[in-house]
Amino acid sequence: MKIMIDRCQVYWSKKFVLKDRKKVKDKDGVLICTAGVKHDGASLIGATKVVDLFFKAVDANYIDTLWVDDTDKIPAVEQTEVLKNIQVKASSHLKEIETKHKHE
Repeated sequence: MKIMIDRCQVYWSKKFVLKDRKKVKDKDGVLICTAGVKHDGASLIGATKVVDLFFKAVDANYIDTLWVDDTDKIPAVEQTEVLKNIQVKASSHLKEIETKHKHE
């Protein structure tokens, strides 16, 4: 995640240092995350706060967080039900984004 944020520093600088708001495109973002521990509501708060600030810096709408947890005990590829749910949610988000951008 840090590498991605570092690579986007140019957009942060454009927005906050240069105060350049030209050509700002509407964007949507989704955090896809894995965790070795079972998700308890608080375990992803650090990642979601960082990503929320990142999306704000690059003018993206934070749509959702999709995660696979407990990967220390059950590898992500073996959590078929969770992966199916993520696939359904991701597909739904992509359809919403596509529809939204068609009407712009």
